[in-house]
Amino acid sequence: MRGENILQLGAIMIRKRISDVFSERQEEL
Repeated sequence: MRGENILQLGAIMIRKRISDVFSERQEEL
């Protein structure tokens, strides 16, 4: 795999993690 592919995969995972945390905080409110 290329380094670029790994960086893209990491960025996607980070975005998913942020969206999950954001949705959880929305439920708390």
